[in-house]
Amino acid sequence: NTNERIIRNYLLFDEGDTITSLTLTDNERIIRQLPYIYDSRIMVIPVSESEADIMVVTKDSYSLGGELTLRGAGKGSLWLFEKNLLGIGHELKFEVPWSSESSDSPGIGAYYNINNIRKSFLNLNLQYYNALDIETYGISLTRKLISSETRYAGGAVLRYMHTLEDLDTLPEPEPIEYTFQDYWIQ
Repeated sequence: NTNERIIRNYLLFDEGDTITSLTLTDNERIIRQLPYIYDSRIMVIPVSESEADIMVVTKDSYSLGGELTLRGAGKGSLWLFEKNLLGIGHELKFEVPWSSESSDSPGIGAYYNINNIRKSFLNLNLQYYNALDIETYGISLTRKLISSETRYAGGAVLRYMHTLEDLDTLPEPEPIEYTFQDYWIQ
């Protein structure tokens, strides 16, 4: 089950704030879009003329799973994932890609996501992949436009890639190595 503190970190309002129906509907949508939440409802319970209690009700979805992807005869990937690690909303995914045509098979991929760091809506993604003549690892830090009241969004992505590519102009595949960087702000 999701830790209550994690759901509180996704709320766009605090105790004592004046709230609007737009804020409540945006917040319900944000919580409902979490990969480990099946449904969410936010209810206003009037206490007096100028005060109300807010009740947030969520229903978790099953967050542990797997997937098998086939890309032809003798080629594919097996995925195992946990979308709500220890109830704190972190995501952990493992990939085992294979190909009968590659000497580097099977391989491994690992991905770790931390969403909404310290109630900032910043998301951190770490990744590592080594299989099928490709090795890559990287980090990204992003903040999306999450509601109509979001002022800033942006991101930074750094990724290293090493691969063997057959460029059709060389007698043997040659290694290609590069670093990818992407920065944006809106």
